[in-house]
Amino acid sequence: MRRQQGQRRFGLHRREGRCARSRGASSAVPSVGSALLCHNTDVGSKASFVTIPRVGSTLEAIVVPIAARRPAQDTHDPMTSKSVSSAGATPFSVQNTVLATLPEAEFALLRPHLKAVPLKRNEILQDALRYPDAAYFIESGVVSRMVRTARDGLVEVAVVGKFGFVGVSLVLGTMQTIQRSVVCVPGNALRIEAGAFRDILQQSPATREHLLKYVQLLIALNAQIALCNARHEIPQRVARWILLAQDRIGKDRVPVTHGMIASALGVRRPGVSKALSDFEAEGIIEGSRGAIRIRDMAGLRHEACECEKILKDRFRIFRDMPYHHHRVM
Repeated sequence: MRRQQGQRRFGLHRREGRCARSRGASSAVPSVGSALLCHNTDVGSKASFVTIPRVGSTLEAIVVPIAARRPAQDTHDPMTSKSVSSAGATPFSVQNTVLATLPEAEFALLRPHLKAVPLKRNEILQDALRYPDAAYFIESGVVSRMVRTARDGLVEVAVVGKFGFVGVSLVLGTMQTIQRSVVCVPGNALRIEAGAFRDILQQSPATREHLLKYVQLLIALNAQIALCNARHEIPQRVARWILLAQDRIGKDRVPVTHGMIASALGVRRPGVSKALSDFEAEGIIEGSRGAIRIRDMAGLRHEACECEKILKDRFRIFRDMPYHHHRVM
């Protein structure tokens, strides 16, 4: 009976929409990922493709007739229920692990250039084969790093949260990104322009060396997730994904939909819905519209593959470093 109730709650009758929009990057190089999927997952509906001529275009007009934009000076943060002021009126403590473990002398070089910005769901921070215009140190929320082929679509190869940043190509000295970075859980980030970031990395070898530790970590994450996608069953991967997202946002309620998890894992949505239905029937999670609440953390870890623990342990290199209470405006 509990399993049937869970299946009814997690059925396919729920309507979900997904689309992507991007934060401005140069359009000098055409993107192999310029055809973005914007679809509605009602039963019987068919996905339609919309071609975006360049990064920087948005799909708001396709989704709704008028896209109301929030004032930049007072942007609501759905993760913390606080406002992120682009004017920087009040200093606040840095939450990003990579920045918090950077010594004060090196962080002082970055501080004047860091700007707090909101991260909106489905927003593309960087696209593959594009020239990045900035790096993003994630303060809250979750960003998926994804690769794609024209035939198979997007598949996630890494999850970035407050333990990491988007913009590793700038640290490596390459001009183009190799993966798409998409916001899947809204939050905030500290943004630094690409030019200023490159200048600081050239001036400060210690800063570059510190950031390269994360790049090395990211390579290990990519390899582990590739193994997980190839060898493990959908329920194991779903449990692993939810646990990693929870670890990055620090809350038991993960604001994510079935379609978003399916897209990240590169699988069909019914398989994800079936796994979540089974988890709820066993009392491990509780589903609501647009969110999943973890009720039994140990039970969910039992359902996940060993990749969850391996991926979490990789971050020990930063967790063991001294934390500094950096503040920015």
